[in-house]
Amino acid sequence: MDALRRLRSWAGTKAAPLALRLMKGRPVILMYHGVTARPAPAIGEPSNLRRVHLPLDLFADHMRLLHRRRRVIGLSEMVDALVSRRPLHDCVALTFDDGYRNNHDVVAPVLADMKLPASFFLTTGLVDGGGWMWSDRLGWILGTARRDSIHCPLLGRNLPLHGADARRRAFAELISALRRRPPQVRDAQVSELAQHLDVTDAAPEGDYRFMTWDQARALAAAGFDVGAHTVHHPMLAEIGDDEARAEILGSRDRVRAEVGRCCDVFCYPFGKSGDYRASTREFCRAHFRAALSTERGPADVSDLFELKRIGAPFARAARLAVVLVQPA
Repeated sequence: MDALRRLRSWAGTKAAPLALRLMKGRPVILMYHGVTARPAPAIGEPSNLRRVHLPLDLFADHMRLLHRRRRVIGLSEMVDALVSRRPLHDCVALTFDDGYRNNHDVVAPVLADMKLPASFFLTTGLVDGGGWMWSDRLGWILGTARRDSIHCPLLGRNLPLHGADARRRAFAELISALRRRPPQVRDAQVSELAQHLDVTDAAPEGDYRFMTWDQARALAAAGFDVGAHTVHHPMLAEIGDDEARAEILGSRDRVRAEVGRCCDVFCYPFGKSGDYRASTREFCRAHFRAALSTERGPADVSDLFELKRIGAPFARAARLAVVLVQPA
């Protein structure tokens, strides 16, 4: 604990990389989503409501630290080593969820320049112009609305929207309420909200766009893994077993058909332990070598079909150093 306390006190100084070099860590799978090359959005911009795209300078900062101080390996290599119980001290695997276009345009060049492997997990129904990720659409609706409040039948009360803080709170409450709805119900309720707020739908732009299949194939051709993250990104615990299996295999089979191969590790949408059933986990066991959750902690063979990950912090390498030293 004393060493960890000292490391935390160093987090804002140049001593953090030294601490990272001196301390040995358990294997960690880092979770990213998108990386934006745009300037940081102004307070109140729609893209500020959902912090999912790390600024490029921070991402490059993370990668430089990992390149210098950790052994970055492919996810499949990490799974192989976990199964065979080979040492994985200081090993890190990189994963990117959902399939945003900036994974191809912004992330891949940084990784290729440093020769770092990574795995990209696609929500296949959104690839090639399939529209919005529902949570992005919700954030865009709330961020562009010109009203100061709205009566929300979903929550049974008024939601204030005056100012960026109020909109972020409204976004968080609505995400919590909607995430357990079946996809068709969830999408209809987001559309209803847009109508109440007089927001006209538009196609996703900028960092909201998803990659094309040509771009997914380019990632695979460059040596990156491309994997399955369901077709429509539902919460698997809230749909029937048959529908969940169709979402999982539909995504896997589409990646295979379009890219030529699919990563043998599956990535659960949302990914907390209550977000999918035990039956879904066992189904994945029959069709994949491992599966990724979003529970926080180091990777361990005892959790092979609920592999823990750590969400990459929206902070510079000093903070990432602390995260990697204390993954649990």
